[in-house]
Amino acid sequence: IKEETLRLINALGYYLVNGYGMTEIGITSVTLSMPFEERVKTSIGNPLPSVQYFIEDDGELVVKGDSVAQKMMINGAMVYTQGVFKTNDIVKYENGTYFIVGRKDDLFISDNGENVSPDDIEKLIDVDCEKLTILNYNNKLTGIFQISKYISKQGIEKIKSQISESFSKLDSSVRPSQYFFTYDHLMRDTEIKVSRKGVCRRIENKEINLIVPSELSCSEINNVNAEILNKVISLMSEVSGKKDIDMNAHFMLDLGCTSLDFYTLAYSINATFGVDFKFDNDENAYTAIGIAKRVEELL
Repeated sequence: IKEETLRLINALGYYLVNGYGMTEIGITSVTLSMPFEERVKTSIGNPLPSVQYFIEDDGELVVKGDSVAQKMMINGAMVYTQGVFKTNDIVKYENGTYFIVGRKDDLFISDNGENVSPDDIEKLIDVDCEKLTILNYNNKLTGIFQISKYISKQGIEKIKSQISESFSKLDSSVRPSQYFFTYDHLMRDTEIKVSRKGVCRRIENKEINLIVPSELSCSEINNVNAEILNKVISLMSEVSGKKDIDMNAHFMLDLGCTSLDFYTLAYSINATFGVDFKFDNDENAYTAIGIAKRVEELL
């Protein structure tokens, strides 16, 4: 669990801590600290009595114990583990407890020969996009940013500026040498985090289409129905109480409206156009141009 999440939930008074487990080994450790500052350090705790932790020379965590799967079917063959399992997770032991550093197959060799964890790089990138991942793509450290297909021109320029600023703050040895945009989901519905290997595989299978930054445009702006656009602007003005609304203005960020106002707007759009503009769609557009394009698609 990310540190900011741990801090927020614990600050609200709920006891939330990190733990560690896998299908093949069960739950093997959990942070049991009571002090607030200890709970939010993202430690996965120390191994439970039924298991032992070992760290190999390359940093990979090996778990041994009675609760570890004794045998597994791998590529059609039965493999006997003898209660020892290599997790493929890179960990560090610090101040008497364990911390996850990243996945072994996600590591990237930097120019100075050091192993670089994409997870550490992602923590330093502050970009207002749907999702992002840093991975090894075509032997290059690469950033991939998922954006809404209803993003405005101003939104695109803002994200490009944020990427440039974030990258400039990174050491040259861990700075991605290229980045792409995509409208496709980086994370599947069944996943709890972005799988880098899965993303690379889906790129190869053309399930995720990458867009070079220089080729990213808002072609939908030129194609949207003017009548629909004007009506949407009128509805946004009515709900927000503001006049002269720019078609690229974000309903909440720029106009200062709330999520409840957005529900009201969505209801008005459905009633006006006879469509089913979903309240909980994570691809909802929040600008007049984006909403108008979405309405046109629904019609």
